Amino acid sequence: MIRTGLILPALLAAAPAIGQVLPAPPSASAPPTAPLAIPSPNYVTQRLEIVVNRPAAQTWDRIGHFCDLREWLPRECTIVSGKDGELGAQRAFPGGTIEAIVAVTPLSYTYAFPVRVGVPYTMQHNTLEVRAIDKKTSRIVYSFFWDNSQVPPAQRDAQFVNRKALLMPALERMKAIVESGKPRP
Repeated sequence: MIRTGLILPALLAAAPAIGQVLPAPPSASAPPTAPLAIPSPNYVTQRLEIVVNRPAAQTWDRIGHFCDLREWLPRECTIVSGKDGELGAQRAFPGGTIEAIVAVTPLSYTYAFPVRVGVPYTMQHNTLEVRAIDKKTSRIVYSFFWDNSQVPPAQRDAQFVNRKALLMPALERMKAIVESGKPRP
């Protein structure tokens, strides 16, 4: 038979005093990290948005397939691996550009570009998502995260302007497509 009244005092006597600093466990030195392929990345972001007069789920259902950009960019697109809209799916464009879904939610996908032989890797992840504003209204948000360190500093502002000039009309087409109520072709 164990008498609990005796165990607790014994445990407390063996424990370090409150506030006492215990010595840190010996740490294994971290292995050295390899140098970055791009020595001084310059990560930047850009977000484009537009309000749509339709509920979020309805908006996403109409523009959220990975190759729906055929309508709103417009650009030819083919799913070359995986299933449209699922993690790991890949789409390809004429000219050889490939993009792969690296994250998904019920109302978004994020895609990235593969590393190419002989081409410095410019890390880039883009996200297309729909956010609910209320029961009848939503917002399409197209977010971009990339390393622009290989762009000469004098041309970096132009990169933002050019991206907006190309993609705001695409968001406006998405809005028109969703609000028209026309089914996907």
